[in-house]
Amino acid sequence: MPGVRVAKDRLVPFGMQILGFQRAGSRISIAVDPNDRQRVYVAWGDGADAGSYALHLRRSSDGGATWSSNDLRTIPSATNPSLAINRRGQVGLLYQKLTNQRWESHLERSDDNFATPPMDLVLHHAPDTVGHEQGRNDVPLGDYNQLMAVGQAFYGVFSGNNQPRMANFPHGVKYQRNADFATGKLLDVDNVTEIQPSIDPFFFKVP
Repeated sequence: MPGVRVAKDRLVPFGMQILGFQRAGSRISIAVDPNDRQRVYVAWGDGADAGSYALHLRRSSDGGATWSSNDLRTIPSATNPSLAINRRGQVGLLYQKLTNQRWESHLERSDDNFATPPMDLVLHHAPDTVGHEQGRNDVPLGDYNQLMAVGQAFYGVFSGNNQPRMANFPHGVKYQRNADFATGKLLDVDNVTEIQPSIDPFFFKVP
């Protein structure tokens, strides 16, 4: 079946490092209200360069036949959107935003179609550079996030800098690998040898 154009004449970079050291692309995500299949949300990223790249969020109230002409949310310098809608119709938007050379992982939740500022949880923030100090060319994030709703709760996974610093996790964290949070060091399987920071997946649940 032919699709419906939500937005036209957009420039979408593919695999280009225009947001710090991170690759960018459309990273499109879509979610349908489990109680009302006519209520659909879509989020994507576009922009030719760092100054214009942003995430966009739009809504359909007729099952995707037509879409809002203006963004419900426009989030500059952000990537990796993921959408979900819980049992009571609350919309969750997970994304990662570059702010002052640091990547922030955000979960926004809205009960009114983003008509008012959403509830915002910053789950993680860490420097844009990972491995560049050691001559590696690692990207500071993965290329995708995942958010899903089960009942009224949101569950998600994002990837980011795994340096063990509690200040990087405003709501706390529990590692399943050897780490010394007092010194900010990752440790090898012997729990003694220091290893360099890299990228790990992080799981979260928001009731």
